[in-house]
Amino acid sequence: FMASPVALAGAQLQLPPLQILPGPGDAAALGRLGARLASVSWLGATFVAGGETGEAALCLVLGATEAYCLPLPPATSEKSQVGALAGGGGSAVWSWFMEEQHLCITPDAKVLAAAFLQRGIDSMCALAEPRVAFWLLDPDDKHHTS
Repeated sequence: FMASPVALAGAQLQLPPLQILPGPGDAAALGRLGARLASVSWLGATFVAGGETGEAALCLVLGATEAYCLPLPPATSEKSQVGALAGGGGSAVWSWFMEEQHLCITPDAKVLAAAFLQRGIDSMCALAEPRVAFWLLDPDDKHHTS
């Protein structure tokens, strides 16, 4: 990733069109996304909360032309949630985040990890926040926003 033009400081990228997936009940759509993820070693992801409705989604960017929004089931305290997610055809999607050799770039790793844990998904992939990398490169920068 760091060798790609995407990683250049100040790079301006056009966002790809967002494909909205129907949800955990659509095994075919989740299966296609899972098959696509099989060839991906890094991606961008963020957790999106639905405000008053309590709905949640996972938004994924796989490259310059590919982005997905996947509705997530409600958080639960049950350990069987991963099985339920996998039963809906999403096992390949969720298992991608359980592989240590994968890299997930996210604006808020803590929120994403918590959202996964609340759904019984123990993310083992590397989570990277670009904001932290910029602070490490320029620790004296006075423009930190948080």
